[in-house]
Amino acid sequence: MTVSTQGGLLGSSAIMATGTVVSRITGFAKAAVIAATLGLATVTADTFNVPNVIPTTLYILVGGGILNSVLVPVLVRAIKEDADGGEAYSQRLFSVVVVVLGAATVAAVLAAPLIVATFVNSKYRSPELEPFFDNMVLFARFCLPQIFFYGLYVLVGQMLNARGRFGPMMWAPILNNVVVISVFASYLLVVGQKTPEPFTDGEVLFLGLGSTCGVAVQALALVPVLRRAGFHIRLRMDWRRAGLGPAARHHGGVHDGLAFGDTYI
Repeated sequence: MTVSTQGGLLGSSAIMATGTVVSRITGFAKAAVIAATLGLATVTADTFNVPNVIPTTLYILVGGGILNSVLVPVLVRAIKEDADGGEAYSQRLFSVVVVVLGAATVAAVLAAPLIVATFVNSKYRSPELEPFFDNMVLFARFCLPQIFFYGLYVLVGQMLNARGRFGPMMWAPILNNVVVISVFASYLLVVGQKTPEPFTDGEVLFLGLGSTCGVAVQALALVPVLRRAGFHIRLRMDWRRAGLGPAARHHGGVHDGLAFGDTYI
């Protein structure tokens, strides 16, 4: 290993370590602002938190382990061995994952009432708590699109990693934290701490879409970086030549933990 290579690795490690620290700090600030807005261990906090956690849980079930444990080795091999530097393979893989994530997200949004009922205690179906259950379903409809953006974040981030660009994936979650902090701080300043009563549709729209916008910004911020790294984004439908069979066999059912900024799943 040359001195320049060592310097490059050390520089990348320092950037990643700094991104992790800043992400943890902003993640703590995000949790604090949400707690200040909704309270701790309250029915209103559960009404937001449960639907906001569901997308990450479902994302893992859809294929988070495959994206994390398989993408980098397969992409690196394609980059090294394919005549075009793995571009066609990467485009096909990108297309397959985007379509599958999109279909899964649409299905999840349509099935929001059933999904929420699976995750929450049956007490929320009682007459006095039914309005909070309805809030959860509406929150879920706004939060479930996070499945798509979490998948896009991991997909693009791993494509960058395969090209030796490790820093952006560590720094992007900070944008998510900043967006969510801004949304909840704005609510807290204008409305104040949420009282223990059901949310209005406007409150659900503002907080639910705000949370999803944070994840969307986290994912989409990596797309220009990927283009600057030399990848030409193009949706391809010639999936028979995608070569995903070896990747699926290599996966073998492994499900690794996923890190999204301050949250480990």
